[in-house]
Amino acid sequence: MNNQEILEKFKSIRAYKENDYISLHKPILLLYALAQCLHSRERLLSFQEIDTEFQKLFSKLSFQGKSENSHYPFGKLENDEVWQVTNSKNLKRTSVGHLHKKELLDDGITGGFTPEIYNAFKNNKELLRSVFEHVLDTYIDAKLHDSVFTLLNIGVNQWR
Repeated sequence: MNNQEILEKFKSIRAYKENDYISLHKPILLLYALAQCLHSRERLLSFQEIDTEFQKLFSKLSFQGKSENSHYPFGKLENDEVWQVTNSKNLKRTSVGHLHKKELLDDGITGGFTPEIYNAFKNNKELLRSVFEHVLDTYIDAKLHDSVFTLLNIGVNQWR
């Protein structure tokens, strides 16, 4: 998969929408995971860490919805073919495909971008920045962009 195909894959990701309400769960998880790539973290992150940080981001940015539902995008991003969950085939799912939060926490499950996508981000900061900006601009109100950068510890010079 080349860089343009990766960017298109992220552009095709859709957040859950009901009436005029767009759930920001997937975008917040994506922004967090992209920031972790920028900070040279490991590809697979523990769900426990993701859950804690997701809830902080969600509440500090005052988004609608339940901040404790970090397990929804954690499992659903696999369907978008950009994300991998360890031991996914053996995990229980609800009738709509959501993973069970208790099982993710109890079993120490990890997740992150697929190896191919993670390596592309690791080797190309411009691609990483493009995907980050796409998610940010598509889903997050421009008035909150500075707060997102601050909460994710992203400085202007980190993209270089």
